[in-house]
Amino acid sequence: MLLIFALASLLTGIVAISLHYYFSEKLVLQTKTEQFKSTSQQIADHITRINQRVDNTLSVMIHDNRLFSGNFDENNSLRNILIEVLNKHPDFHSLLLGYANGDFIEVVNLRGHAQLPKPNDLRAEDRWLIFKVLGQGESRHQTTYYLDENLSLNRKYKQTPDYDPRKRLWFNDAKVGTVTKTRQYIFNLLKIPGYTYTIKSEQTGGVLAIDVASSSLSAFLIKQQQKMQFLVSSEMYVYRGDGEIIAKSKTQGHHHSFDDLSKIIKTNEQTIGLANGQHQFGKMLSVNEDGVEKYMFVLQLPLSSEMQSDEIDYFAVLVAKNDVLAIIKEKIQISILVTGLCLLLLLPVSWFFASSIVNPILKLVGENKKIQQRDYNEVSTLSSHILEIHYLASSMVDMSRSIEQHENSQKALMESFVELIAQAIDDKSPYTAGHCERVPELGIWLADAASGSTDEAFSEFSFKTPDERREFRLAAWLHDCGKITTPEHIVDKGTKLETIYNRIHEVRTRFEVLLRDAKITYYEQLLAHPEQQSVLKQKLEQQTEKLHADFSFIAACNVGGEFMDEAQLSRLHEVASIKWQRHFDASLGLSPLEEMRMADLKNQHLPVEESLLSDKPSDLIPHEKAVEYPESLGINMAIPEYKYNLGEVYNLSVARGTLTAEDRFKINEHVISTIRMLGSVPFPKELAKVPRYASTHHETLKGTGYPRKLTAEQLSIPERVLVLADIFEALTAADRPYKKAKPLSVAIDILAKMVADQHVDEDVFKLFLTSGIYLKYAKRYLNPEQIDDVDIAKYL
Repeated sequence: MLLIFALASLLTGIVAISLHYYFSEKLVLQTKTEQFKSTSQQIADHITRINQRVDNTLSVMIHDNRLFSGNFDENNSLRNILIEVLNKHPDFHSLLLGYANGDFIEVVNLRGHAQLPKPNDLRAEDRWLIFKVLGQGESRHQTTYYLDENLSLNRKYKQTPDYDPRKRLWFNDAKVGTVTKTRQYIFNLLKIPGYTYTIKSEQTGGVLAIDVASSSLSAFLIKQQQKMQFLVSSEMYVYRGDGEIIAKSKTQGHHHSFDDLSKIIKTNEQTIGLANGQHQFGKMLSVNEDGVEKYMFVLQLPLSSEMQSDEIDYFAVLVAKNDVLAIIKEKIQISILVTGLCLLLLLPVSWFFASSIVNPILKLVGENKKIQQRDYNEVSTLSSHILEIHYLASSMVDMSRSIEQHENSQKALMESFVELIAQAIDDKSPYTAGHCERVPELGIWLADAASGSTDEAFSEFSFKTPDERREFRLAAWLHDCGKITTPEHIVDKGTKLETIYNRIHEVRTRFEVLLRDAKITYYEQLLAHPEQQSVLKQKLEQQTEKLHADFSFIAACNVGGEFMDEAQLSRLHEVASIKWQRHFDASLGLSPLEEMRMADLKNQHLPVEESLLSDKPSDLIPHEKAVEYPESLGINMAIPEYKYNLGEVYNLSVARGTLTAEDRFKINEHVISTIRMLGSVPFPKELAKVPRYASTHHETLKGTGYPRKLTAEQLSIPERVLVLADIFEALTAADRPYKKAKPLSVAIDILAKMVADQHVDEDVFKLFLTSGIYLKYAKRYLNPEQIDDVDIAKYL
């Protein structure tokens, strides 16, 4: 317990320090995030101010007719106008004038905010650079002027013209009435990167433009970085969505390219994560670069002017984690030291409290194990001078009683639902009445006998706990729950032509029509040939006798009591081929589904000659959807092509019984429904085998059963017990309208034959006889006249 208290105190200290560190870090990160947001806003404002100054300057100057007069006089009034504008705006790198005829003049501020390279032809006294391209054809010339602070000429160079403003990006992007900003590119004169803002004159077609160097924004970034205390090693970048870095705060040493930054943080699994990770913008992101923990902050710079631009700018900061958290490291070290001293002082106190708590808690652990093992009646209380432990002990006793009551009520509720489902299935059809009640009773008797048997065949089987017995009993109650999905007219099919009703009445009506037609023919021929009355009457009597005989034969076939041999099948087809005439439209009065199936009946020319019995295309009822079962269910059943086949000849040709292959599949499918229904129920661990036990009572030992075609090696004792219980109940049930109940001796004899045919387990069958359960069941559920003498010795 001392260890527990020490660990608890240590854990408390660790948690306290961790929380302190966590919230301190959050506070620092929040502060830095706001600082970076503020910096990004300042950068955005700076860019906006430049944009606005450029916009205002160009929008005003474009209306100055002096700019496009083409007057390049020696007093340089046009040059002085441009220099005056650049002098007022050191952010502007240069002013450009491009004319529709190809003339061009550019004034460059060599001492503005832009960081310029140091080429050989730039001198310390140079203040302004003037670049002119004038003239047409052979008289066209290109001149570069370098002026000092007083606009005095230092030197000039004349060159063969190689520059045409009309071929430049800034000239072609210009629009009338709107200032347009180009993408970043390298300026022609000093070969530095930057942007050009342009506007076109509506009257002359000339273009006025202002260059802004990217290096001027880098200088602004450096100033912002220097304002950040503890973060002088941070790196700031302004870049475009296409990956081009516009400005950076580091001008010397190592700095990152856009690809470097993208590799540090990738969002949405995209290569260029910095430009596309919208959900990452405005956050302090923890990243790792070559083993160094860093923070990265990325934010989109909003467009705040009316100018048009193809790309959006972004702001990024990369800073070492140690730099950001340096301010709280010293405080964390002090917290750890103070916490350690407090832990040492708490050890004696922990020892004192542990001795009075440990023993009662250990006893309560033992009582809790009794609850876990569900030995509720063994749970007892204990006394302790610690009031809370005393209350805890008493509450554990009350809890165990409450859990026991709740568990029993849940069991009762579940079993009530199970019995309710079974009762609903029994009530659904008079043919299965009582089946779902009697099978569980017989099954549990036989399973109990097997569990307590000393026979070697049952040596590995027993109900070790009440839950295992309950598991089997619930499975027995639910073994036919899938029949709730089986149509009643299939379950109750007592004759071959029966669907929702017995269609033998339709067939009989056709015989009535044929008999009436024969009588009408007789009277018509009698009127025509009175002298042949005796011959005609004899013929009528023969026809009448044959019709009655044929109908009696069809009616006998419909009952399905005996096996249909080849001679009977031949006669069936002979009778079916008899013709009769239908005078009424069979496409009238149909349901929507019947109209779809019987579309071929429309527009028939009446009367129509039909066969007395027929198999029509409309008798083939397709499956609403493909019948497929997941492999996990292990279903191994042949699926018929059609859901139902209502053909009259097809149904009457059933060799034994009343069910077609489609009907048989529909009935057998109840086991699959059982598997699906019970498989979706979240049975607790102690009832996990309920779906398996409930779905194997139609399997055989030789693998010919359904739905999985299991073999003897795959069938457990409980499953074999249910097979026998299900068969024996069906053989002896006296409430089946379609068959007579078998006497007890006959039912036992049939079971013996099924044992020989490997349908029923031999050991279970012998236990059924030797335990006397067969007779116990008979006395409770069979009619007295069914109970006869059974010589069980001949089966043992």
